[in-house]
Amino acid sequence: MILRAVLIISIASSVFAQERFVVDRVEVRNAHRADPQYLAAETLLHEGTEVSEEDVRAAVRRLTRLPFVFAASLALEPGSNERRRVVVITVTENRRFWFLGDGRFTEFHEPIDLLDYDYPDPSAEWKHAAGGVRWLFGDGGVAHFGMTVLRNRHPIRKNYSAWELGYTRHRLFGTRLFATAIARSPVDSLEEKTFTPEVIVGMPLNADQTVTLELEDTSFRDDRFRIGTETFDRLQKERNIAASWTLDTRNDTYAPMSGAYVRVEPSLWMGDRASFSSARPPLQFQRVAQHIDARVLDLTAERHWPLSDVSSVSAGLLGGWADVRDRQNPRTAASNATWRSTFEVLQGGYARKIRWGHLHFEGRAVLRQASDDARVPEGFTDPSYEASVLWAWRIPRATLRLGVTWQQ
Repeated sequence: MILRAVLIISIASSVFAQERFVVDRVEVRNAHRADPQYLAAETLLHEGTEVSEEDVRAAVRRLTRLPFVFAASLALEPGSNERRRVVVITVTENRRFWFLGDGRFTEFHEPIDLLDYDYPDPSAEWKHAAGGVRWLFGDGGVAHFGMTVLRNRHPIRKNYSAWELGYTRHRLFGTRLFATAIARSPVDSLEEKTFTPEVIVGMPLNADQTVTLELEDTSFRDDRFRIGTETFDRLQKERNIAASWTLDTRNDTYAPMSGAYVRVEPSLWMGDRASFSSARPPLQFQRVAQHIDARVLDLTAERHWPLSDVSSVSAGLLGGWADVRDRQNPRTAASNATWRSTFEVLQGGYARKIRWGHLHFEGRAVLRQASDDARVPEGFTDPSYEASVLWAWRIPRATLRLGVTWQQ
Protein backbone atom coordinates (compact mmCIF):
# COMPACT_ATOMS: atom_id res chain seq x y z
CA MET A 1 0.00 0.00 0.00
CA ILE A 2 2.83 2.35 0.91
CA LEU A 3 4.61 1.56 -2.38
CA ARG A 4 1.37 2.14 -4.31
CA ALA A 5 0.82 5.50 -2.62
CA VAL A 6 4.39 6.58 -3.37
CA LEU A 7 3.94 5.50 -6.98
CA ILE A 8 0.70 7.51 -7.34
CA ILE A 9 2.36 10.58 -5.82
CA SER A 10 5.34 10.14 -8.15
CA ILE A 11 3.10 9.88 -11.24
CA ALA A 12 1.03 12.89 -10.16
CA SER A 13 4.19 14.91 -9.58
CA SER A 14 5.49 13.91 -13.01
CA VAL A 15 2.22 14.93 -14.72
CA PHE A 16 2.25 18.24 -12.86
CA ALA A 17 5.84 18.86 -13.93
CA GLN A 18 4.93 18.15 -17.55
CA GLU A 19 2.24 20.83 -17.41
CA ARG A 20 4.94 23.51 -17.38
CA PHE A 21 7.65 23.99 -19.97
CA VAL A 22 10.11 26.56 -21.26
CA VAL A 23 9.32 28.53 -24.41
CA ASP A 24 11.98 27.80 -27.00
CA ARG A 25 10.49 30.27 -29.47
CA VAL A 26 7.13 31.49 -30.78
CA GLU A 27 6.26 30.95 -34.43
CA VAL A 28 3.23 32.57 -36.08
CA ARG A 29 2.29 30.90 -39.32
CA ASN A 30 -0.06 31.78 -42.18
CA ALA A 31 0.25 35.54 -41.54
CA HIS A 32 0.41 37.43 -44.84
CA ARG A 33 -0.70 41.00 -44.06
CA ALA A 34 0.42 41.44 -40.44
CA ASP A 35 4.08 40.99 -39.59
CA PRO A 36 4.50 37.54 -37.92
CA GLN A 37 7.10 38.99 -35.55
CA TYR A 38 4.62 41.66 -34.47
CA LEU A 39 1.94 39.02 -33.81
CA ALA A 40 4.43 36.88 -31.90
CA ALA A 41 5.31 39.87 -29.71
CA GLU A 42 1.61 40.50 -29.03
CA THR A 43 1.28 37.04 -27.44
CA LEU A 44 3.47 38.39 -24.59
CA LEU A 45 5.30 35.06 -24.57
CA HIS A 46 9.08 35.33 -24.36
CA GLU A 47 11.82 32.89 -25.20
CA GLY A 48 13.27 31.23 -22.12
CA THR A 49 10.29 31.80 -19.81
CA GLU A 50 8.52 28.94 -18.07
CA VAL A 51 4.82 28.73 -18.82
CA SER A 52 1.87 26.35 -18.64
CA GLU A 53 -0.41 25.28 -21.46
CA GLU A 54 -3.11 27.54 -20.01
CA ASP A 55 -0.71 30.51 -20.27
CA VAL A 56 -0.24 29.70 -23.96
CA ARG A 57 -3.99 29.32 -24.53
CA ALA A 58 -4.50 32.74 -22.93
CA ALA A 59 -1.89 34.18 -25.32
CA VAL A 60 -3.81 32.72 -28.28
CA ARG A 61 -7.07 34.24 -26.96
CA ARG A 62 -5.32 37.59 -26.77
CA LEU A 63 -4.31 37.31 -30.44
CA THR A 64 -7.89 36.62 -31.50
CA ARG A 65 -9.00 39.84 -29.75
CA LEU A 66 -6.64 41.89 -31.92
CA PRO A 67 -8.20 43.49 -35.01
CA PHE A 68 -5.77 41.66 -37.29
CA VAL A 69 -6.73 38.09 -36.37
CA PHE A 70 -9.99 36.29 -37.15
CA ALA A 71 -9.04 32.93 -35.61
CA ALA A 72 -5.96 31.14 -34.27
CA SER A 73 -5.02 27.55 -33.45
CA LEU A 74 -2.26 26.28 -31.16
CA ALA A 75 0.30 23.49 -31.45
CA LEU A 76 3.31 22.65 -29.28
CA GLU A 77 6.34 21.17 -31.02
CA PRO A 78 9.53 19.74 -29.46
CA GLY A 79 12.20 22.29 -28.70
CA SER A 80 15.96 22.16 -28.27
CA ASN A 81 15.67 19.88 -25.23
CA GLU A 82 13.00 17.88 -23.41
CA ARG A 83 11.88 20.83 -21.25
CA ARG A 84 11.58 23.29 -24.10
CA ARG A 85 8.72 23.65 -26.60
CA VAL A 86 8.18 25.60 -29.79
CA VAL A 87 4.85 27.44 -29.58
CA VAL A 88 3.28 27.35 -33.05
CA ILE A 89 0.25 29.57 -33.64
CA THR A 90 -1.51 29.30 -37.00
CA VAL A 91 -3.70 32.32 -37.70
CA THR A 92 -6.50 33.22 -40.05
CA GLU A 93 -6.27 36.94 -40.68
CA ASN A 94 -9.02 39.47 -41.03
CA ARG A 95 -9.13 41.23 -44.37
CA ARG A 96 -7.24 44.46 -44.60
CA PHE A 97 -10.50 46.34 -45.22
CA TRP A 98 -12.96 45.27 -42.50
CA PHE A 99 -16.41 46.60 -41.60
CA LEU A 100 -18.85 46.38 -38.69
CA GLY A 101 -22.61 46.71 -38.38
CA ASP A 102 -24.13 46.65 -34.90
CA GLY A 103 -27.69 47.68 -34.19
CA ARG A 104 -31.04 46.66 -32.87
CA PHE A 105 -34.66 47.67 -33.11
CA THR A 106 -36.10 48.61 -29.72
CA GLU A 107 -39.75 48.66 -28.72
CA PHE A 108 -40.62 50.68 -25.62
CA HIS A 109 -43.59 49.91 -23.43
CA GLU A 110 -44.55 53.09 -21.55
CA PRO A 111 -41.36 54.84 -22.67
CA ILE A 112 -39.70 57.58 -20.65
CA ASP A 113 -38.45 60.36 -22.87
CA LEU A 114 -35.91 61.94 -20.53
CA LEU A 115 -33.81 58.84 -19.96
CA ASP A 116 -32.62 56.72 -22.88
CA TYR A 117 -32.51 53.11 -21.73
CA ASP A 118 -30.96 51.81 -24.94
CA TYR A 119 -27.19 51.61 -24.88
CA PRO A 120 -24.52 49.52 -26.60
CA ASP A 121 -22.74 46.55 -25.11
CA PRO A 122 -19.96 47.84 -22.79
CA SER A 123 -18.04 44.59 -23.29
CA ALA A 124 -17.91 44.82 -27.10
CA GLU A 125 -14.75 45.68 -28.99
CA TRP A 126 -16.36 48.89 -30.29
CA LYS A 127 -18.83 49.41 -27.47
CA HIS A 128 -20.37 52.54 -29.04
CA ALA A 129 -20.19 51.64 -32.72
CA ALA A 130 -23.29 51.36 -34.88
CA GLY A 131 -21.46 50.97 -38.19
CA GLY A 132 -17.97 51.50 -39.44
CA VAL A 133 -14.97 50.37 -41.46
CA ARG A 134 -11.32 50.01 -40.62
CA TRP A 135 -8.09 49.57 -42.52
CA LEU A 136 -5.41 47.31 -41.07
CA PHE A 137 -1.73 48.12 -41.46
CA GLY A 138 0.78 45.32 -41.07
CA ASP A 139 2.99 47.25 -38.67
CA GLY A 140 0.46 47.43 -35.82
CA GLY A 141 -1.64 50.38 -36.96
CA VAL A 142 -5.41 50.49 -37.47
CA ALA A 143 -7.37 53.39 -39.00
CA HIS A 144 -11.14 53.47 -38.65
CA PHE A 145 -14.14 55.57 -39.66
CA GLY A 146 -17.67 55.06 -38.43
CA MET A 147 -20.87 56.21 -36.83
CA THR A 148 -20.91 55.91 -33.05
CA VAL A 149 -24.03 56.01 -30.89
CA LEU A 150 -22.90 56.98 -27.40
CA ARG A 151 -25.40 55.94 -24.73
CA ASN A 152 -25.19 55.48 -20.99
CA ARG A 153 -27.49 55.17 -17.98
CA HIS A 154 -26.12 58.13 -16.03
CA PRO A 155 -28.55 61.05 -16.51
CA ILE A 156 -25.77 63.61 -16.09
CA ARG A 157 -24.29 62.72 -19.49
CA LYS A 158 -25.74 63.56 -22.87
CA ASN A 159 -26.69 60.72 -25.22
CA TYR A 160 -25.70 61.51 -28.78
CA SER A 161 -24.56 60.14 -32.13
CA ALA A 162 -21.37 61.21 -33.85
CA TRP A 163 -19.18 60.65 -36.87
CA GLU A 164 -15.81 59.30 -35.81
CA LEU A 165 -12.34 59.07 -37.32
CA GLY A 166 -9.53 57.39 -35.42
CA TYR A 167 -6.14 55.69 -35.49
CA THR A 168 -4.80 53.02 -33.14
CA ARG A 169 -1.15 52.06 -32.84
CA HIS A 170 -0.08 48.83 -31.14
CA ARG A 171 3.46 48.10 -29.91
CA LEU A 172 4.08 51.80 -29.38
CA PHE A 173 7.82 52.58 -29.30
CA GLY A 174 8.47 48.85 -29.38
CA THR A 175 6.76 48.33 -26.00
CA ARG A 176 3.48 46.80 -24.83
CA LEU A 177 1.82 50.21 -24.95
CA PHE A 178 -1.00 50.95 -27.37
CA ALA A 179 -2.71 54.28 -28.05
CA THR A 180 -5.81 55.47 -29.89
CA ALA A 181 -6.49 59.01 -31.10
CA ILE A 182 -10.08 59.82 -32.11
CA ALA A 183 -11.81 62.88 -33.55
CA ARG A 184 -15.63 62.97 -33.33
CA SER A 185 -18.21 65.42 -34.57
CA PRO A 186 -21.67 65.08 -32.98
CA VAL A 187 -24.32 64.66 -35.67
CA ASP A 188 -26.51 67.34 -34.08
CA SER A 189 -23.57 69.76 -34.05
CA LEU A 190 -22.28 69.45 -37.61
CA GLU A 191 -23.35 73.00 -38.39
CA GLU A 192 -21.36 74.26 -35.40
CA LYS A 193 -18.31 72.38 -36.75
CA THR A 194 -17.33 71.15 -33.29
CA PHE A 195 -14.84 68.31 -33.06
CA THR A 196 -14.37 66.10 -30.04
CA PRO A 197 -10.90 64.76 -29.31
CA GLU A 198 -10.43 61.52 -27.41
CA VAL A 199 -7.15 59.84 -26.47
CA ILE A 200 -6.83 56.35 -25.02
CA VAL A 201 -3.53 54.92 -23.80
CA GLY A 202 -3.31 51.38 -22.49
CA MET A 203 -1.02 48.49 -21.66
CA PRO A 204 -1.68 44.77 -21.25
CA LEU A 205 -0.54 43.49 -17.86
CA ASN A 206 -0.69 39.94 -19.17
CA ALA A 207 -2.62 38.03 -21.80
CA ASP A 208 -5.95 38.51 -19.99
CA GLN A 209 -5.63 41.84 -18.15
CA THR A 210 -5.33 45.38 -19.52
CA VAL A 211 -5.23 48.85 -17.97
CA THR A 212 -6.17 52.01 -19.86
CA LEU A 213 -6.34 55.76 -19.34
CA GLU A 214 -8.85 57.77 -21.37
CA LEU A 215 -9.43 61.49 -21.91
CA GLU A 216 -12.52 62.66 -23.79
CA ASP A 217 -13.42 66.31 -24.38
CA THR A 218 -16.79 66.76 -26.09
CA SER A 219 -18.07 70.05 -27.47
CA PHE A 220 -21.70 70.20 -28.61
CA ARG A 221 -22.07 73.97 -28.86
CA ASP A 222 -19.72 76.88 -28.38
CA ASP A 223 -20.90 80.15 -29.89
CA ARG A 224 -22.40 83.53 -29.03
CA PHE A 225 -25.87 84.98 -29.54
CA ARG A 226 -26.56 88.70 -29.74
CA ILE A 227 -29.79 90.31 -28.51
CA GLY A 228 -29.85 94.07 -28.92
CA THR A 229 -26.67 95.42 -27.41
CA GLU A 230 -25.95 92.34 -25.25
CA THR A 231 -24.03 89.23 -26.18
CA PHE A 232 -24.82 85.86 -24.59
CA ASP A 233 -22.71 82.68 -24.63
CA ARG A 234 -24.26 79.42 -25.74
CA LEU A 235 -22.11 76.61 -24.47
CA GLN A 236 -22.45 72.88 -23.90
CA LYS A 237 -19.30 70.87 -23.19
CA GLU A 238 -18.39 67.66 -21.38
CA ARG A 239 -15.06 66.24 -20.24
CA ASN A 240 -14.40 62.74 -18.97
CA ILE A 241 -11.17 61.37 -17.50
CA ALA A 242 -11.34 57.63 -16.89
CA ALA A 243 -9.02 54.84 -15.84
CA SER A 244 -10.00 51.20 -16.25
CA TRP A 245 -8.88 47.67 -15.46
CA THR A 246 -10.19 44.87 -17.69
CA LEU A 247 -10.07 41.11 -17.34
CA ASP A 248 -11.08 39.24 -20.49
CA THR A 249 -10.89 35.45 -20.86
CA ARG A 250 -13.71 35.10 -23.42
CA ASN A 251 -13.21 33.06 -26.56
CA ASP A 252 -14.84 35.74 -28.74
CA THR A 253 -15.63 39.43 -28.44
CA TYR A 254 -18.99 39.70 -30.19
CA ALA A 255 -20.29 36.13 -29.81
CA PRO A 256 -18.71 34.68 -26.66
CA MET A 257 -19.48 31.09 -25.68
CA SER A 258 -17.07 30.70 -22.75
CA GLY A 259 -14.92 32.77 -20.40
CA ALA A 260 -15.37 35.88 -18.28
CA TYR A 261 -15.29 39.64 -18.73
CA VAL A 262 -14.80 42.15 -15.89
CA ARG A 263 -14.26 45.88 -16.28
CA VAL A 264 -13.88 48.39 -13.44
CA GLU A 265 -13.82 52.04 -14.51
CA PRO A 266 -13.54 54.98 -12.10
CA SER A 267 -13.78 58.38 -13.75
CA LEU A 268 -14.09 62.11 -13.21
CA TRP A 269 -16.75 63.83 -15.30
CA MET A 270 -17.26 67.58 -15.78
CA GLY A 271 -19.99 69.41 -17.66
CA ASP A 272 -20.43 73.10 -18.53
CA ARG A 273 -23.54 74.75 -19.93
CA ALA A 274 -24.30 78.39 -20.63
CA SER A 275 -27.32 80.04 -22.23
CA PHE A 276 -29.90 82.72 -21.48
CA SER A 277 -33.47 82.91 -20.26
CA SER A 278 -36.25 85.47 -20.56
CA ALA A 279 -39.11 86.55 -18.30
CA ARG A 280 -42.31 88.61 -18.79
CA PRO A 281 -43.28 91.25 -17.89
CA PRO A 282 -41.15 93.18 -18.66
CA LEU A 283 -39.15 91.27 -21.23
CA GLN A 284 -35.71 90.71 -19.76
CA PHE A 285 -32.85 88.43 -20.66
CA GLN A 286 -30.41 87.03 -18.15
CA ARG A 287 -27.45 84.70 -18.38
CA VAL A 288 -27.75 81.12 -17.16
CA ALA A 289 -24.66 79.07 -16.33
CA GLN A 290 -24.14 75.61 -14.86
CA HIS A 291 -21.11 73.53 -13.94
CA ILE A 292 -21.34 69.88 -12.84
CA ASP A 293 -18.61 67.72 -11.31
CA ALA A 294 -19.12 64.00 -10.81
CA ARG A 295 -17.10 61.14 -9.43
CA VAL A 296 -18.26 58.00 -11.22
CA LEU A 297 -17.63 54.27 -10.85
CA ASP A 298 -18.87 51.82 -13.49
CA LEU A 299 -18.69 48.03 -13.27
CA THR A 300 -19.32 45.38 -15.94
CA ALA A 301 -19.02 41.70 -15.05
CA GLU A 302 -20.26 38.69 -17.00
CA ARG A 303 -19.50 34.96 -17.18
CA HIS A 304 -20.20 32.46 -19.96
CA TRP A 305 -20.51 28.73 -19.29
CA PRO A 306 -20.48 26.31 -22.27
CA LEU A 307 -23.18 23.64 -22.12
CA SER A 308 -21.91 21.84 -25.22
CA ASP A 309 -19.92 22.59 -28.36
CA VAL A 310 -22.83 24.62 -29.73
CA SER A 311 -24.56 26.23 -26.74
CA SER A 312 -23.81 28.21 -23.58
CA VAL A 313 -25.45 30.25 -20.83
CA SER A 314 -24.33 33.53 -19.29
CA ALA A 315 -24.98 35.79 -16.31
CA GLY A 316 -23.71 39.21 -15.40
CA LEU A 317 -24.01 42.49 -13.57
CA LEU A 318 -23.90 46.09 -14.81
CA GLY A 319 -23.56 48.79 -12.20
CA GLY A 320 -22.90 52.51 -12.05
CA TRP A 321 -22.65 54.90 -9.14
CA ALA A 322 -21.97 58.65 -9.20
CA ASP A 323 -21.61 61.46 -6.68
CA VAL A 324 -22.64 64.69 -8.41
CA ARG A 325 -21.92 68.30 -7.44
CA ASP A 326 -24.12 70.74 -9.34
CA ARG A 327 -23.13 74.41 -9.32
CA GLN A 328 -25.64 76.74 -10.98
CA ASN A 329 -26.23 80.41 -11.40
CA PRO A 330 -27.68 81.36 -7.98
CA ARG A 331 -30.11 83.82 -9.59
CA THR A 332 -31.90 81.04 -11.45
CA ALA A 333 -31.60 77.91 -9.28
CA ALA A 334 -30.20 76.56 -6.06
CA SER A 335 -26.39 76.55 -6.13
CA ASN A 336 -23.96 73.85 -5.02
CA ALA A 337 -26.54 71.04 -4.97
CA THR A 338 -25.16 67.56 -4.28
CA TRP A 339 -26.95 64.38 -5.36
CA ARG A 340 -26.37 60.77 -6.36
CA SER A 341 -27.03 58.77 -9.49
CA THR A 342 -27.01 54.97 -9.57
CA PHE A 343 -28.12 51.97 -11.62
CA GLU A 344 -27.84 48.24 -11.06
CA VAL A 345 -28.70 45.71 -13.77
CA LEU A 346 -28.77 41.91 -13.64
CA GLN A 347 -28.59 40.10 -16.96
CA GLY A 348 -28.61 36.53 -18.22
CA GLY A 349 -28.68 34.80 -21.55
CA TYR A 350 -28.52 31.70 -23.71
CA ALA A 351 -26.42 31.43 -26.87
CA ARG A 352 -26.41 28.82 -29.61
CA LYS A 353 -24.33 28.32 -32.72
CA ILE A 354 -26.31 28.01 -35.91
CA ARG A 355 -25.29 27.47 -39.51
CA TRP A 356 -24.88 31.19 -40.09
CA GLY A 357 -23.39 32.66 -36.91
CA HIS A 358 -24.82 32.69 -33.40
CA LEU A 359 -28.20 33.36 -31.81
CA HIS A 360 -28.34 35.04 -28.41
CA PHE A 361 -31.36 35.34 -26.15
CA GLU A 362 -30.81 37.88 -23.38
CA GLY A 363 -32.83 39.20 -20.47
CA ARG A 364 -32.11 42.12 -18.15
CA ALA A 365 -33.66 43.35 -14.95
CA VAL A 366 -32.88 46.95 -14.05
CA LEU A 367 -33.09 46.62 -10.28
CA ARG A 368 -32.51 50.27 -9.58
CA GLN A 369 -32.29 53.35 -11.74
CA ALA A 370 -32.26 56.03 -9.08
CA SER A 371 -31.32 59.61 -8.49
CA ASP A 372 -32.04 61.84 -5.52
CA ASP A 373 -31.86 64.93 -7.71
CA ALA A 374 -35.18 66.73 -7.35
CA ARG A 375 -35.32 67.37 -11.10
CA VAL A 376 -35.47 63.66 -11.96
CA PRO A 377 -39.01 62.21 -11.74
CA GLU A 378 -39.57 59.62 -9.05
CA GLY A 379 -40.70 57.10 -11.65
CA PHE A 380 -37.10 56.52 -12.66
CA THR A 381 -36.55 54.48 -9.50
CA ASP A 382 -39.09 51.84 -10.64
CA PRO A 383 -37.62 48.51 -11.85
CA SER A 384 -37.64 47.88 -15.58
CA TYR A 385 -37.16 44.79 -17.74
CA GLU A 386 -35.57 44.10 -21.11
CA ALA A 387 -35.58 41.10 -23.43
CA SER A 388 -33.45 40.78 -26.58
CA VAL A 389 -32.88 38.41 -29.45
CA LEU A 390 -29.52 38.98 -31.18
CA TRP A 391 -27.90 37.45 -34.23
CA ALA A 392 -24.12 37.68 -34.57
CA TRP A 393 -22.14 36.67 -37.64
CA ARG A 394 -18.38 36.93 -38.15
CA ILE A 395 -16.29 36.41 -41.25
CA PRO A 396 -12.75 37.67 -41.97
CA ARG A 397 -14.16 40.70 -43.79
CA ALA A 398 -16.93 41.78 -41.42
CA THR A 399 -18.85 41.41 -38.17
CA LEU A 400 -22.61 41.88 -38.03
CA ARG A 401 -24.73 41.93 -34.89
CA LEU A 402 -28.41 42.71 -35.26
CA GLY A 403 -31.27 42.28 -32.86
CA VAL A 404 -34.64 43.19 -31.44
CA THR A 405 -35.16 44.44 -27.87
CA TRP A 406 -38.33 44.91 -25.86
CA GLN A 407 -38.21 47.19 -22.83
CA GLN A 408 -40.66 48.08 -20.08
